[in-house]
Amino acid sequence: MASSSFSSSDTFPWLYHVFLSFRLGEDTCDTFIAHLYHALVRKGFHTFIDEDEIKRGDEISPALLQAIEDSRISIIVLSKNYASSTCCLDELLKILECKKSKQQLILHVFYQVNPSDIQNERGSFGEALAKHAEKLNVDVKKLQLWKAALQEVAKSAGFVLENGNEDSERIEAIVQQVEQMIMIDKGDPLVSTVFCSDFYGRSESVRIQALDQDKKITSNNIYSGFQTIWDRLSENEKNIFLDIACFFIGDVFDDVIKILDSFGFSPNIGIQRLKEKCLIYECDKRLQMHDRFRDMGRDIVRQESPQNPGARSRLFFHKDVREVLEKDKGTDRVEAILVDLPKGSDIIRLSPKAIKKITRLRFFRCRNAHFLA
Repeated sequence: MASSSFSSSDTFPWLYHVFLSFRLGEDTCDTFIAHLYHALVRKGFHTFIDEDEIKRGDEISPALLQAIEDSRISIIVLSKNYASSTCCLDELLKILECKKSKQQLILHVFYQVNPSDIQNERGSFGEALAKHAEKLNVDVKKLQLWKAALQEVAKSAGFVLENGNEDSERIEAIVQQVEQMIMIDKGDPLVSTVFCSDFYGRSESVRIQALDQDKKITSNNIYSGFQTIWDRLSENEKNIFLDIACFFIGDVFDDVIKILDSFGFSPNIGIQRLKEKCLIYECDKRLQMHDRFRDMGRDIVRQESPQNPGARSRLFFHKDVREVLEKDKGTDRVEAILVDLPKGSDIIRLSPKAIKKITRLRFFRCRNAHFLA
């Protein structure tokens, strides 16, 4: 790929391109961090690094929290001693918070640690968490948040560096990925969030080829780009995504889980996967989705039968609902219906034949309609 650099004069709405989250100490991560930082800087990326990391205490400073918020990408370098620092663990919580609230991008680097050890609290990570739990002034709630954050990270794809022999090669790959992320970001930040979450963790050749193609995506052809993400979802994940897009945006998260479970889906697994791909998110205990993804999902449903709403799996637009229920256009393809009519037009005259034909209905929600036979 042609060499390029990014200067501070480039249009960029963030103070930093990259925030480095790491723990210095006894392991060999020190040299890796230094080399990674200098590689990013040489490429022209404004990178935040806490040079006083080794001196700081247990409390994370307001300046550090602000630096995380002001960064487009966070690179989390999980080394053997990472979990021994409560400050690092608080950094991790803040980074994951910014991922949800600000669509911050994250790269995970597992430096001479096994992700399964983190997930199962074995080895140095298990020992560190046990020591935190033994402290007299331990905040039990905070401890559980740390554990949950580490679990989330351990389940995510990332760069796994098993020994120091591959440091140089991996640093180059990480910097290259950051470059691709920023290049896409200048076109459409929303596209960047989704595509980077989908492709990183794959082999470098696959990832770079995909990103080289996807950086050309603009608002005009984002639907074709979304198709790449869509094709990688399982049938279970597709069904969950479409149900959320059509019916459940803004609903209480736990309630949606129960409803989806009653349909025979696997909502806990499916929703987690959709979250990881940044297609949905949770805010104030409610399920949310970006308007653009909502529109994409609903368009997928419309394309099932562009001219005949009664042959679609989900009905949510009031004109389509009225046409199907009043004009005898229901079919056995309809699985779910939302009745949400405009004010002053809340009466539906049901066609008995239409109802009889809808034999596979699993969900019906009426918000404001009055039905007449």
